[in-house]
Amino acid sequence: MAAVKRISFGSLQAYEVTNEAGASVKISLYGATIYSYSDSNGRERLFLSDKAVTDGSKPIRGGVPLVFPKFGDGQGKYPELPSHGFARRSLWTFQGESKTGEASESAFLNPDGTVTFFITLSSSPEILSNWNYPFKLTLKVTFGSVSLATELIVENTGTETFEFQALLHTYYLLSSVETIGVQGLKGLTYIDQLQDGMKVLEDNEEVQIKRETDWIYTNAASPVQISGVDNNSVKIDLQLKQGNDIRPVDAVLWNPWVEKSKRMSDFGDEEYHRMLCLEPGCVSRFEKCAPGQVWSLE
Repeated sequence: MAAVKRISFGSLQAYEVTNEAGASVKISLYGATIYSYSDSNGRERLFLSDKAVTDGSKPIRGGVPLVFPKFGDGQGKYPELPSHGFARRSLWTFQGESKTGEASESAFLNPDGTVTFFITLSSSPEILSNWNYPFKLTLKVTFGSVSLATELIVENTGTETFEFQALLHTYYLLSSVETIGVQGLKGLTYIDQLQDGMKVLEDNEEVQIKRETDWIYTNAASPVQISGVDNNSVKIDLQLKQGNDIRPVDAVLWNPWVEKSKRMSDFGDEEYHRMLCLEPGCVSRFEKCAPGQVWSLE
């Protein structure tokens, strides 16, 4: 049986969901940001900055923030929206064990022992005043003793097609970023956002982080793997779908390194050593979501 309880995260409302083996997920209603995943051995797997702001004045620095409907400045699209869109700055609803129907403070225990719950965000007058496209976002969270899966579901509930970008901005907790390697990216082209969008062919079997990194790998494929994490590897599956159709998925690799860390008020100067973002998304382009269409990113 899964245990669900309301908790506080700073001044933010949050929930903690725990499975029978003792693994747990903590998620803030502000931004639907998972800020902690602790496995059944009690080991934290997600990075959260010691300087993360937890009063709702800015997005949470760490965990799994949600980016929608634009990435960064969106190449100038939707200028009225903040950087990375509104999803990570909005107040979501804990839906519980069922994606639809009445919300409940519960979670579903799957036959394999994993636990699933849902959290949702729908159109509000405040959001529609800046982005006039009715929608529904659903975050599906499934976790087990040593696994965490997140799926962002995008639905167009209006009568006009909208364009969007989306990203699961996942921060992995590391002992030292200098000792890990990322496999599964060789042969892909990445967009170097630190070099005016220059496109580079990745020819390394193992990508190592030795400097500030902000790269968008296009046409990524599962699995991508981070090796050297506490003498183990983290396997990451990525997928983007429109209905049942598989679409090209991006993988963003990000670490702020020395100088950028010093410029971020909600990030410690030396914290770049302990984290790496490897993020599935649709950010190298905008996709179109027609009325009634459903997209999913996981």
